[in-house]
Amino acid sequence: MNNVSPVQTALRYGTILGLALIFIMVIFYITGLLTNPSIAMVSGFIYLVIFVVVIVLAIRTHKMDKQNGYITLGKGLLIGLLTSLVASILLFVFSYILYGIIDPDLIEAQLKMTEEMMENMGFMSEDQIEQSMEDARSKSSPLVYSLNQLVWVCCGGVISLITALILKKDPLDDNTI
Repeated sequence: MNNVSPVQTALRYGTILGLALIFIMVIFYITGLLTNPSIAMVSGFIYLVIFVVVIVLAIRTHKMDKQNGYITLGKGLLIGLLTSLVASILLFVFSYILYGIIDPDLIEAQLKMTEEMMENMGFMSEDQIEQSMEDARSKSSPLVYSLNQLVWVCCGGVISLITALILKKDPLDDNTI
């Protein structure tokens, strides 16, 4: 079995994933969908689907092209985590530029959208909503909003673990050797 480093694969697919998510974020920003409450859940779902597809492709491609059809659980997990990390770093940088330089008012617009969603749900009283929004506003900054993108590393870890468990094929388990 080739013992090829997963770093090159992770860099390649992490860059692809990060750029794809940035592209979608730009489209949502240009069309005003980043502050549309009815699209908020849909956009998260779209990001998640793209995340899953690219991580699965990264692990599978490394297995088939670089490892002769074999991959250990650890290496699959590492590829997915590194891919997630690269994409998250790209999203972090882009988000910081978007919220801090391009459109600093976007944070307030998204907070207003959140407040509107909370009011429409009807689960909280006006006082609870007001307190929640005060807390959110006190902790809102371009850096904080950008750091939220690093959550994708955790999400990628879960996706990677599941994918690596499904795709793992250790040559030591193969009776043909």
